[in-house]
Amino acid sequence: MRYWLPREKVVLAVDSNAAPGQLLWEIPVVSPQTASFDGIDMVVICTGAHLDVSKELRNRGYEGPAPYVYALFLPEDGGI
Repeated sequence: MRYWLPREKVVLAVDSNAAPGQLLWEIPVVSPQTASFDGIDMVVICTGAHLDVSKELRNRGYEGPAPYVYALFLPEDGGI
């Protein structure tokens, strides 16, 4: 389960506490202010502030899927 999302599919990490030049498994970590979502197929939100992040993504024109990370572990039928 450690690599349920293949690393080669991850192209960017966004963190409000990102330090210049910071890397996460060789992936650039950037601040929300400098992040560009051009060409991004999907954003996985990994913060408790996921509703705020979803709203900000829409405000910035991102139209792709942006699930909260825990939702990705649920069965497709929601477990019902």
